[in-house]
Amino acid sequence: MQFTPDYYFVPHNEEEVVEILNRHSEDQIRAVGSLHSWSDLASSDKIVINLSHFDDINIEKQDDKTWVTVGAGCKIKDLNRELYQQQGLRLPAQPIISAPTIGGAIATGTHGTGSPSLSHFVEKVRIAAYDQDTGTAKIYEIESGSELEAARCNLGCMGIVLSLRISCISEFLVEETVVERQHLQEVLAEKEDYPLQEFLYIPYSWTFVNFQRREVAENASVDSGKRSWGASLYNVYNFLNVDLFFCLIVKGLISFWGNPERIRFFYKNMFSKAILKKVTVRERSHQLLTRTREMFSHEETEIFIPENYIAEAAELIRIVTDVFAGIKKEIPEEFSSKLESVGLLEQLKKSRGTYTHHHPFVFLKLLPDDTLISMSSGMDKPCYGFNLISYQKPGEREAFRKFSDVTTCALARLYNARPHWGKYFCLDQDDIEALYPELETFREICRRYDSKGVFQNNFTRQVLGFERER
Repeated sequence: MQFTPDYYFVPHNEEEVVEILNRHSEDQIRAVGSLHSWSDLASSDKIVINLSHFDDINIEKQDDKTWVTVGAGCKIKDLNRELYQQQGLRLPAQPIISAPTIGGAIATGTHGTGSPSLSHFVEKVRIAAYDQDTGTAKIYEIESGSELEAARCNLGCMGIVLSLRISCISEFLVEETVVERQHLQEVLAEKEDYPLQEFLYIPYSWTFVNFQRREVAENASVDSGKRSWGASLYNVYNFLNVDLFFCLIVKGLISFWGNPERIRFFYKNMFSKAILKKVTVRERSHQLLTRTREMFSHEETEIFIPENYIAEAAELIRIVTDVFAGIKKEIPEEFSSKLESVGLLEQLKKSRGTYTHHHPFVFLKLLPDDTLISMSSGMDKPCYGFNLISYQKPGEREAFRKFSDVTTCALARLYNARPHWGKYFCLDQDDIEALYPELETFREICRRYDSKGVFQNNFTRQVLGFERER
């Protein structure tokens, strides 16, 4: 995502933010954090406000509860470090990537695994927006009702979020064992025993690597409750082998020495051999559950599939991947009729042999949350976030995006899957209207704080329907 605003402000305090809003009340205003996003959600060609100076962290306790009030510009990795070092605490949901700011993570419903999104745990939002009667900017504190549900995942449409109050929990150990599985049913059968589960679906071998994870009580007097002696080495292994070397291999496969046949050979014959399996490690959650994927330029699509559709969706993902790679000549009747019913069959056929995907598909479990438009809002069962990742150069991702478009649209229209707001995004307004029953409530709440649409941009107007007549 690239854009060039007319003005770029980095305010130091709330008074400066209010002044900027009053001075530019007829312009388009968007807030930015770390810009760890691939959709056009944060873009603005008018006014951009960078909240990097809003990074204060204040921890408070009352009885057996703990909260942190944190500036919207604070990076998650800095917040994680402060929470643990000061109080032995952690966020109740641990995003895999910790480089984004807390404000950006909340605004887009960012999540970890085995819990609701981070947005779900926000108890108060301090926000700069416009008074509906006077049109002047002021500070609001939102801490209850549907307005809080909207502010928890706000997509920047309610105003400039200044700070957030989030409940915290005590840090705990996570036990992890990596195993290989041949079938999805084997992986899903283990989900109750390993509620922090993450698994990889390996293209072209179509097997699974399951990260069996569960919380364990920390007890210094019991070996099974201690941090593993090799935990630090395991962290180094994950950094070098997963975050660094694997990414370098993938980049080599798609640029220097690679071709589609070698990519498929790598995943069929070599990938699983490079993974350290059947070794059990116990490590603190904020260490074990995060990755440094942002070291290399890449692009992501993430789609959240309701749990009851996961088996059928996985088979569809395999079919679409094999067709794009030119492996599968015929599409099974069961899926061809479904794809035809949602207008995607001919597009998939025309794409045969145009793209070989070069990264494992990552699945994470997300529990329902209490927001209006996050990816798991309003659900009565868990869903699985499913990642498509490309390490191609920015100018060479057209085929990847077409692959993402077909996959996303098929999963959305057939299985009510929802794409992540902050990642590569292809759905149109009609698709979104069908996926989010509380969308009109969200729009109405946003209009209370922004009657002129100052905080909208082309993405929010077109995708969320703010341009429609009320």
